[in-house]
Amino acid sequence: SHADDVNVAEGQEGDNDKWIQFQKMRADKDEDVEAMVAMGDLYYWGARGCVRDHSLAFQYFERAATLGSPHGMSAAGGMLLKGEGTAQDNETAIRWYEQAATFHNVRALNGLGYIHFYGTANCTQNQTKGLEYFEQAAAQHTDGDSLFNAGYCHFAGHGTPANATRALAYFRDAARSFGHFDSIFELGKVALNVDGTFDDRHLGDGITYLRAASAAGDWGKVARQGFDAYLKHEYHHAIWLYHEAREYGYPVAAGNLAFLYDAAGLNNSATYLLEATEVEASLRLGDCYYYGKCGVESSVQLAMYWYTRASADGVSVGAYNVGFMNEFGIGGLPVNVDRAKQYYERAMDLSPSWETWFS
Repeated sequence: SHADDVNVAEGQEGDNDKWIQFQKMRADKDEDVEAMVAMGDLYYWGARGCVRDHSLAFQYFERAATLGSPHGMSAAGGMLLKGEGTAQDNETAIRWYEQAATFHNVRALNGLGYIHFYGTANCTQNQTKGLEYFEQAAAQHTDGDSLFNAGYCHFAGHGTPANATRALAYFRDAARSFGHFDSIFELGKVALNVDGTFDDRHLGDGITYLRAASAAGDWGKVARQGFDAYLKHEYHHAIWLYHEAREYGYPVAAGNLAFLYDAAGLNNSATYLLEATEVEASLRLGDCYYYGKCGVESSVQLAMYWYTRASADGVSVGAYNVGFMNEFGIGGLPVNVDRAKQYYERAMDLSPSWETWFS
């Protein structure tokens, strides 16, 4: 039977390979742009059992970009800026960003805003042009950072005359729509008139905003510093900073520690996954118990429990894994075709596109 062919001790090889190979075939043989982007994501992050390979990731993103994919354009541009998987090339990076920006790609718009605002990548500093890109990104209303960037420029008068009313509108939108920490903090400071910018103070509003900011905590910046260290390949420093953020009670740090320890082949990442609040943590805990990794023994029952939790949290791959285990009776579980069908349908409802299962 198929279940007899599955060896749960083989890490992330096995049943997933056929789907990844199918995706790879679509990218390599069929010139499918979405498949190219998905494979680029797989190799960039080292996800779903693929070994991290920035060179291969860049090749897939560049091919997708050449065929008109905005995601491929922005991803290739970002890698060229940082010299990841390819020689560093500011001119080509900016060209890809500019092409992606014509499709209103937020990553590219923010990237161009940053380049012009700070005068990086051999560009002359032009804060007005930087603000224009930040505002275009903010207009897409897909993230808090874009709104905050535009608001910050208007509040401080960078690239435009200072306009507190417009700045506060951006900050409020970022805070309410995305829970953006820096925007919440700025709103609290404004309400209390910390800088003496306004004629009055609004103590109640200020306390409300600052209480929300303190709940997230300044340690969020420590977690961000950990991520910056990771991007610079300073892995030991990143781990140290994430441990500091974890001690402050910042749950995302626990999830990132789990990733770093797992990448290093250390068998204790499950401990940190149990503390993480990201919905993907349930999926990764399921993998830990399914494969007997991360410092825990293999247990199909616990794997099923965590995959079911992931499905309930809206993670399509969790639903798919529950369906797979029920269809083939993995690890001695009773075969339940009806239950398998139910979870396969949920997986498709959560993510109708195959590509998102591998990104």
